[in-house]
Formats: sequence, C-alpha cells, structure tokens
Amino acid sequence: MNLTTNEKRKIKYYQNRESILEIRKKYYKDNRDKVLKRTWTRRGLILQEDETWDSIFQRYNDNVRCEKCNCEYSVNNKKCMDHSHISGYLRNVCCIKCNNKMEKLS
Repeated sequence: MNLTTNEKRKIKYYQNRESILEIRKKYYKDNRDKVLKRTWTRRGLILQEDETWDSIFQRYNDNVRCEKCNCEYSVNNKKCMDHSHISGYLRNVCCIKCNNKMEKLS
C-alpha cells in the first residue's frame, strides 16, 4: 500500500501526538512574547509607544466584562480585541457583538 507524503505525516503525528503537544506547550510557555507578537501582528495589531505585549496580554486576560456594553463574556459572546484597521492600535477588549458593531461603523 503506497501512502502519500501527507498521509505519512498524519500517521507520524498521531503516533507522537502527546510528545508533540508537550513540546508545543513548552515552546509557547518559553516564548510567550514572540508567539503573542507574531499572532497579534498578523491580525494587524501595532503597539503604541506606552504599550508592551505583556501589558496588552495582561489587559486581555484580566478583562472579565466588555469595555463597551459591560456585559459578561459567555460561550456565545466571547471576548476579542477591537483594534483600528487603519492605525492598528488596540481600542478595547470587548465582546464579539460590540466588535461587530464597531466594525460596521468604521
């Protein structure tokens, strides 16, 4: 039976899945700043002069209510980072509903 390269990779991944996940967790833990910067910059977020990736991450994690409508986050209304698509700066940590409203206005 001839397997494609992609099929071989999938088999190898599932055979070693637990160790691969542990390696990824360790990498993300050890390189948190690098991972956050890469993820957020891909989404268009740019730091302002007085901000650091840690301060943004801390603001996001500490936030338990939408900064716009003050509702609690839920499974259906998750938190997200609202940023200006023009400047790239973070505006608010808000719920999906408020973010979608802001997107339509800007």
